[in-house]
Amino acid sequence: MYHVEVSNNSKTSFKALARNVEILIDLEGRSFTPLEALLAGIGSCVGVYLNRFFEMNKISVNYNISLEAELTKSPPICFRDINIVINLNGMKMDDHKMKQMMEVVKKCPAHNTLKNNPNIKFAVI
Repeated sequence: MYHVEVSNNSKTSFKALARNVEILIDLEGRSFTPLEALLAGIGSCVGVYLNRFFEMNKISVNYNISLEAELTKSPPICFRDINIVINLNGMKMDDHKMKQMMEVVKKCPAHNTLKNNPNIKFAVI
């Protein structure tokens, strides 16, 4: 089970705590905004699966992952499209390996969570 505690730090700032590790999330530009943190989580999860693929295939590559998304203009305000670009920095793979890599990457739980429209329940205590 995953567990994160979020506490209000100020009007626009929050502390998120998981496993005794704390990160700041705010709207003032001092840290990630909540939506940037969401994209960073997806990108990092994709990176974990990329690393597994490269390790299994004994491929050494220095890559970057870039994510972009834009909020909708009308309610419900949300990301409709999230674009993920994996930059292999010039390394070439044949089509078969590329297809295998994408199959592995799409097993990322963060990607699958969003793709499968999870039930979100709220409670006030």
